[in-house]
Amino acid sequence: MLIVRRFFMGQTMTGYIRQALFALLAGGLTMGMWAHADALAISDGRSAATLDELKIELQSAPPGVRSGMSKQQMALFVKNYLEDGRLLAAAQAAGTADLAEVKAQIEKAKRDILVRAYVKTEIARIEAALPNLESLARDDYEVNKAAYKQPEAIRVAHILFKTPADGDEKSTDQVKAKAEKILSEIRAGGDFTALAKENSEDIGSASNGGELPGWQEKGRLVAPFEQAAYAMKPGEVSGLVKSQFGFHIIKLLAHRETAVAPFDEVKAQAIAKVRSDLMQIRRKDFMKQFAGTKPVEIDDATLEALRKD
Repeated sequence: MLIVRRFFMGQTMTGYIRQALFALLAGGLTMGMWAHADALAISDGRSAATLDELKIELQSAPPGVRSGMSKQQMALFVKNYLEDGRLLAAAQAAGTADLAEVKAQIEKAKRDILVRAYVKTEIARIEAALPNLESLARDDYEVNKAAYKQPEAIRVAHILFKTPADGDEKSTDQVKAKAEKILSEIRAGGDFTALAKENSEDIGSASNGGELPGWQEKGRLVAPFEQAAYAMKPGEVSGLVKSQFGFHIIKLLAHRETAVAPFDEVKAQAIAKVRSDLMQIRRKDFMKQFAGTKPVEIDDATLEALRKD
C-alpha cells in the first residue's frame, strides 16, 4: 500500500516519467529477469521482487491506472517498491515495530483491512442471493409508472451552413444562397442524409447524415431551431431557420409525446432500481446483528477527554 500511495499520489505522472528515464539512463534499474523464489523477478541490483509480489501491490492502484502505465512508469513503480522493501527491513532491524505508536497504527490498519474485506465478502454473498430481479422490477414498474414517465421529445436531423462571426452581410448572403440551393435540391427529391454528409458544417452530426444523437427534450436546442422543429411533423423538412450558428435545414425524424415508457425500454433502469432498493434493505439487516443494545451516551468530561491529543 505504501508504494502505491507514494507512486500515484506523491507526484505528478510527468515527474515520475522524468525520474524513471533518469534512473534508466543512469543504469540504476535493470529490467533483466531471472529465477527468484521459483518465479520471474525484477531487480535493481540490490534486491528483487517477483511478478506475483508486484501484482499484489498494484491491486491498490486506482482503477484503470495499472493497465495504462508505460514502461518508464512501471520501472519507477518497481524502483520505489524495492527501495521501500529495504526501508522496511531497516525499520524492522531498528525495532521500529516495537514502538507503542507504531503498534497502535498497525492494529488500526489491520482492523480496517479485516473489516473492509469481511463486509465486501458478505455484501457480495448477499447480492448473489437476490431473487429474480426482472420479475420484481416489472412489479415495481406497474406500481410506480409515474417514475418511468418520459417527457415530450423529438429526434431531428439538420444541415448547418455557418455564417461569419463578424456578421459580414455579403458573406452571410453567400452562405444563405448556398443553403437555399441545397434546400431546393432536397425539395426536388434529393437525399437529405447524403446532402447533410456532403454539406453540413456541424462536424458532430454531419457524418451521421445530420442526425443529432438521442431524443431532444425541450430546452436542449437553441430557441429558433427548437421552435421550428417542434412545430413540424415527422418526415417534414423545414425552410431555412436562422440561429446564432448560421442557417439550418431541419428534418423532423420523430416526435414523442409525454408518456410512460414501455417496460422493455426501461427494464435495465427498473432492475437497477430494484437491486439498489433491495441491497439497501439487506445491508441494514446485515448491520443490525452488530448493533449495540442501547444508545451510546457521551458526557461532557468524556467528550473533552476524547477531544484532547
